[in-house]
Amino acid sequence: HPNVLHLYDYFEDKCEQVAYIVTDLLEGGELFDRLLDKVIYSEHDARQVVLVMLEACSWLHGRGLCHRDFKPENLILASKDDDTTIHLVDFGLAAHVDDERAMKSQCGTPQFLAPEIVEGNPPYGPKTDCWAVGVIAYNLLHGLPPFDPYNDMDQGALFDDIRRNNWKFDPVTFDHVSDEAKDLIAKLMTKDVESRLTAEQALLHPWF
Repeated sequence: HPNVLHLYDYFEDKCEQVAYIVTDLLEGGELFDRLLDKVIYSEHDARQVVLVMLEACSWLHGRGLCHRDFKPENLILASKDDDTTIHLVDFGLAAHVDDERAMKSQCGTPQFLAPEIVEGNPPYGPKTDCWAVGVIAYNLLHGLPPFDPYNDMDQGALFDDIRRNNWKFDPVTFDHVSDEAKDLIAKLMTKDVESRLTAEQALLHPWF
């Protein structure tokens, strides 16, 4: 997939005992840092980023894989002059959805964990990635994540908020965001897993 990091080759320096990998050249840095610089993405640009995230998600899920660590730090921009062309990286926690042992483990970045991971109701599925995409979409349009926005909560309090799905659209910023964008975020961040959109379903949403 054009927005999933490609591995072209690898080699080892046996003298230095170092391994090297050859991947796409991505010079734009993390989406996390770009968001710090921009503070808030325009809805137009946020739509493009979310579309690419969902396309990458759909591609992975169609191959039976779950990334399990969607977050702005794992989305790398192609160049410093482009705010929307991103590549998904870091598959260190990725697992096959049929691997029940892996899909029972609580892993990922706390602010982006879906309720079913926090609650420990295994095994969970690929819709945990879709939840995280919803969290990132919120972050892009608001400038802060929906849970623990100032990164000052202890993990227990954060997990309580995620379990209760205790978030809302901040009126200061989201009053200027389209109903379609808010509807997609709400449907990706639905606690009920059965009701939550898959990546494929989300790609058909009217916001796009």
